[in-house]
Amino acid sequence: MLLLGVLWLFMAAVNAGYLNEPLRCLLGAVLAAVMYWFGDRQVRQQREALGQVLLGGANAVLVLTLFAAHMLYNLIPLGIAFVLYIMSIAFGVFIAVHHRSQTLVIIALLSGYLIPFLVKSPASPWMFVLYEVIFSIAMMLVAIRFNFRAAYIVAISVLHVPLLILYVQGLYDKSKYLFLIAVLLQHFVLYGITVARRYRHKLDQMILLPIGFFLLSLWVIGLYSGEEGYTFSILMALLSILYSVTTVLSLKHKEMSQLFASIATYGWVVFIVDSVGSNYKASVLLVLGMLSLALGIKLRSLLQQIVGLTLYLFSALLILFSPIPAFFSSETLAWFLLVISMPIPYFMVKNEQEPKWIHSLWNVFNWVEAALCLIFLTQIAHVLGKSFSSDVQHLSLSGAWILYSAGLIIFGLITNRSRVRLAGVIFLFVILLKVVIIDLPWVSIGVRAALFIALGLAGIATSRLLYKKKQDEEQPMSPDA
Repeated sequence: MLLLGVLWLFMAAVNAGYLNEPLRCLLGAVLAAVMYWFGDRQVRQQREALGQVLLGGANAVLVLTLFAAHMLYNLIPLGIAFVLYIMSIAFGVFIAVHHRSQTLVIIALLSGYLIPFLVKSPASPWMFVLYEVIFSIAMMLVAIRFNFRAAYIVAISVLHVPLLILYVQGLYDKSKYLFLIAVLLQHFVLYGITVARRYRHKLDQMILLPIGFFLLSLWVIGLYSGEEGYTFSILMALLSILYSVTTVLSLKHKEMSQLFASIATYGWVVFIVDSVGSNYKASVLLVLGMLSLALGIKLRSLLQQIVGLTLYLFSALLILFSPIPAFFSSETLAWFLLVISMPIPYFMVKNEQEPKWIHSLWNVFNWVEAALCLIFLTQIAHVLGKSFSSDVQHLSLSGAWILYSAGLIIFGLITNRSRVRLAGVIFLFVILLKVVIIDLPWVSIGVRAALFIALGLAGIATSRLLYKKKQDEEQPMSPDA
């Protein structure tokens, strides 16, 4: 109520012509000083809430006073206004640190990031951009020094908002390297703090560094991706190499090596996606995903396993929706890699039984692998037979399925897996139904004969193998055994 009454009194004095522009600005500065004095007194008297409100308000009034003097009344030129803004923010930070108030630090932070928008824009953005990044780094160090957790997060994350607003205005297209320098400088400081482990909150490190790298990659992609030259590729390669080397150097510290490995994986993914031709991106991503998963298994890093598995499944989906157009094609290579890579994680962890989730899902992987093999063989049979007659197409597809069924049965016998053998036998009956229902009405007598002969031979061979397996199991052991 009191503040509202004072505001109305001020507006009435302005409307009546009693307060000219310089006097208004002087009254604003005096009001800020009074609020600071009164707020500091309240804090000393253990009235923390009221004191912090007054101290934060004092800083806000001072900034608004400078804004009015510079932008509205043209009383202060650009250079002097910029310096006075910085001094006012420094004063706000000093107050916050003096009273050990994280709330006041965050208020000063937000006010500081707004400064470029409170002055008239110069022709070159270097002053604004460099100020923003230097201010961000300085506030990160202040937050670490006094263990202001929320302020540290704000100092890192909010920088990208004013930079993005400045860039999308379209006034600084020829100076975009400055924006890249700004985000690189902040990220290198964040990287150095994490490597030195100067920040006490490990969970924040595990979250903030990957998010920071992700935001950095978005800036690199937005500024340089698609342009002629190698700026984008060189930047992403250097950043990926940096995190790969850091992973190796930090192997003694398991959590940190896992963190750096996951970031390096993402960096290499971005680099490869941009560098590799569109026809082979799915294959390369699949291989990289499997290698990342293998690295996660080796390091026993759940984070790296999640990154690798996510990348592998994403590339697998791309492959599933890319049918094979010709035998010698990038799609054939991708499908082949998908089929042979699926069992790799199981064999890597077979002896150690870790990680357990791979063993628990292995039955699912088995059926998925079987389905993928069938789809792959079906596409190959279709591609190889599409230039021939309808009879040959039916014959080639059924022949491929019969061979696949026989392969399942033989594999089940060799590995002593009854479920695999049963799946092969069931699939033979499915092929028989296909031949009777689908193939017979459309193929010639010769093709019918060939199909039934093949099925008959497969059935005889299967029954013989199963009978021999049963005899071997029932045969009594010799006395010498």
